[in-house]
Formats: sequence, C-alpha cells, structure tokens
Amino acid sequence: MNRKKVIILSVVGGVILLVLLVVGIATLCFWIKTAEHRYYGNHWGIALPKEAQLVYHTDNLGWMGDGERYSVFDWSGDDDRFLQKLSPAQKESTEIGSFCRSTMNQLQVPLAFRLELEDSWLYAKVADEEWPEIDYVYLIYDVDACRLYVIQTRL
Repeated sequence: MNRKKVIILSVVGGVILLVLLVVGIATLCFWIKTAEHRYYGNHWGIALPKEAQLVYHTDNLGWMGDGERYSVFDWSGDDDRFLQKLSPAQKESTEIGSFCRSTMNQLQVPLAFRLELEDSWLYAKVADEEWPEIDYVYLIYDVDACRLYVIQTRL
C-alpha cells in the first residue's frame, strides 16, 4: 500500500475508535445513572418516574440481599399516574414514622437527606407476596420538599 492509503485508513480507524469510545462512555454513564430505577423495577416491579434524579443512596445489604436500602430522588411530582398509586396526603403515621426513624438512624443518613416526617407526604407500601411482614418497600413523596424517598427492608 502506498503511504496515502495508510494515512487515510489510520484517520478513519481513529475516528471510528473515537466514536465507539464516546458511545461506550455515554452508555456507561446512562447505565450508572439509572441503576436505582432498574433495581426497583427488577426486584419489586416498581416503575419509578424517569424524571426522578437520584441525589442520595445508602444501604447495609448483606450478600443475600437482606438489610435496608434508602434512596432519595429529587422529583417535581409531575407524573400523575405515579402519584395516583400513592395514598392521600397525610402527616406521620405511627408505623411509617417508627420504621423511617429506625432505618435512617441505623443507616446514619445525613440530616440533609432525611425524610421530614412533619411535612405532608404521599406514600405507598409495596410488600413481597411471599413475606409481606418482613420484605417491603415504602415509596414516600414529600410534597413540600419535592423529594421521593424509597426505603426498603428485606430480611
């Protein structure tokens, strides 16, 4: 091959590699960004709003998946279909308040990401069909803070 063809093939190969690298990085970033959405969809059948942006996550899950998981999403609450799945607005209930306080304390959730139980919020409880007393997720939407809290316990 002459030198001109080698240069052209090198440039074309470099451009193709660059495009593949950019696409790969973008795909990886999207995959990481939506990991929490996929987790709750795959394990609990919960379709979180696509617009919900994860701002905090912590857990103490064991290798068998048992433990607590606490995720906070910033979300404007503009998906009426999702909001309809949640109970009417209310303030703290004894069961939810006790569970949330216990989980937040156990996971040492920073104050900035704790659910304000005094605010008005909407909630839903999703329980495992086989073990509803010990495996469940609370979806709690804080109307005042525009935050969606997803708190899981699995024993």
